[in-house]
Amino acid sequence: MPEFIKRPDRDIKDPPSVSIIPEGNLTHFDFWLRVYHKKKESGKFFCFVEGWNFYYYAPDEETAFKKGVAFVKSYCNHFLVHNKKNGLKKFVLELHRLGFRPKGNPQAMPTLIRNKSIKARFNSTREIPNVFVGAKNFANKSSLKLEAV
Repeated sequence: MPEFIKRPDRDIKDPPSVSIIPEGNLTHFDFWLRVYHKKKESGKFFCFVEGWNFYYYAPDEETAFKKGVAFVKSYCNHFLVHNKKNGLKKFVLELHRLGFRPKGNPQAMPTLIRNKSIKARFNSTREIPNVFVGAKNFANKSSLKLEAV
């Protein structure tokens, strides 16, 4: 298990987050991602998706971020698409397990656990591993729209 540290340079206003926004018969999921990467001697990039605890290798910087987005979307699809009956509940519990906490709405967790789609935002409370302190990173938003869950 990698060692995690508190970073003094952490940009608190911009942590990795997930927003759940119901829009009629669709539920919109916005993901704010930060992917760290370090170039290894082999020429490949060792990558880490903050908040989601994904580690992987990529051949270049552009692919590093694209892979991170693909991993997060696939992970979310596992809960939200393949388990329509309890998907939202399991997704929210998994977010909590990963260290994402509701921001500004204390009733978000209990409501979402009952599979009722409400507007909510979850921010990551996790820190990055020591090996990625000072590493280059990309931060960007990605979205996923699904039929109401």
